[in-house]
Amino acid sequence: MNDPLPIDLWGWQQGREAERRAAPPASAIIHQNSNNGIESFTYVLRDEFKALQEREAVDTIIKKLPSRLRKKMFAIRLKIEWMVKTYGVDHIGLKTMTIRENLTDRKEFERRFKSIATNAFPEIYLEWLRVFERQERGAWHAHVVVVTKSDIRTGTDVQALNQLLKDKRDRKISKGVCSRCLVNGR
Repeated sequence: MNDPLPIDLWGWQQGREAERRAAPPASAIIHQNSNNGIESFTYVLRDEFKALQEREAVDTIIKKLPSRLRKKMFAIRLKIEWMVKTYGVDHIGLKTMTIRENLTDRKEFERRFKSIATNAFPEIYLEWLRVFERQERGAWHAHVVVVTKSDIRTGTDVQALNQLLKDKRDRKISKGVCSRCLVNGR
């Protein structure tokens, strides 16, 4: 009663008389990523790996800082990660704000920034996070991470923007140039 079946599931004979054959074909699902046009997502893994390496490099730098600065960096990183998770990366931008005159007084710079932040930012941005920093020449400037009300990435030709920055010596782009040349690749 427990005799093996004369034919297995693939239609091959079993037993002493059966001719030797190769193993049954592997599942078709295994081959789909390699040769039938279905996208493989290995590029996502490489991007995640690169992001992990960059994050580890930043962590190494942060560990060398004094504890008070590490706490600030940790808080800033958490806030930026929260912004990205809440609003999406397509709404996140980075601004560097300077003042024309060589303003070396931090209190005056903070006063001017506060004026801009209370009067202009609420109409343009949903959220923002700022960090003040002294330049080599002694003047103050601010790095501001902003959450825009609309998507700022989709349709922007990043390669054209990079080329424009390389071509311009002062590395400043006027508003007219950005809106004409860089949106939707025109």
